[in-house]
Amino acid sequence: MKRVMWMGLASLLCLAATTSLTTAKAMMIAPAPLSQRVATADYVIVGKVTGFGDKTVSVAPFPGAKNKQEYQIALIKVETNILGAKGMKEIRVGFIPPMATPAGGPRIIRRPFRSVTFTLNQEALVFLTKYPEGDFFVAPAYYSVINKGANFDKEVDEVKHCAKLLAEPKAGLESKDKADRLLTAGLLIAHYRQRRPVAGEAKTTPIDAELSKQILLTLADADWAARPGRPGAFQMTPQSLFYQLGVTPKDGWTQPKDFKQFPEAAKTWLKDNADKYRIQRFVYEKKDKEEKSDK
Repeated sequence: MKRVMWMGLASLLCLAATTSLTTAKAMMIAPAPLSQRVATADYVIVGKVTGFGDKTVSVAPFPGAKNKQEYQIALIKVETNILGAKGMKEIRVGFIPPMATPAGGPRIIRRPFRSVTFTLNQEALVFLTKYPEGDFFVAPAYYSVINKGANFDKEVDEVKHCAKLLAEPKAGLESKDKADRLLTAGLLIAHYRQRRPVAGEAKTTPIDAELSKQILLTLADADWAARPGRPGAFQMTPQSLFYQLGVTPKDGWTQPKDFKQFPEAAKTWLKDNADKYRIQRFVYEKKDKEEKSDK
């Protein structure tokens, strides 16, 4: 009888563990496509962790926070510069150690499936954002670090392709390849319209009028029924890119009640407003600079 009871208890524990793991995985944020990771990064590199800073760095975990968070600094040797790190041999990248205690706050236990950590001699493709409160960069999400593995070379090639299109937008928007034209428009929209939580408060300013026009007409000319075939670009559909523009009735846009009419209505708006509407980009300024400019 006791044996049966123990077997039943063991089964329940296994079920609970499995359910907990499944729930945890379900709660994970789906990784952004490679194209979006490129568009929203300051630097993109392939590098190797060669060491760590002697001391942790204490900074605010986000702009405006009153408490401080300890960051460990990984020293990453730049083996391949893909975006932004031209001429740099090493980059300081901050990350929160697996277990850390903010000054004046409760102990934080970071779960492995959500954390970004670095180990000695780790080789990876890394998407980096400048951290405003310290002299280092951060990999803002768990998918901002791709460790060297089976599909590593293919992923690096795709990232290089996206970075080239982003660096040469005119050529990308005028490409003979329709997929590249849409991808370029998507990269630019994500670059201009993606908010960066670690950067603080955002303001908006219009981008170049001719570039804005090209992006809008590229969206209007895209195939709204097809899904992009290029790996890593699955979220950059014309529909999702149109929504990222953030246009409202003030801009002459009215959302159709029947969603089936949405593609044609959106394409019509894009064509009619290509010469009128200017895509707005988010810009970030540090408060200390704003305060000085006010004096």
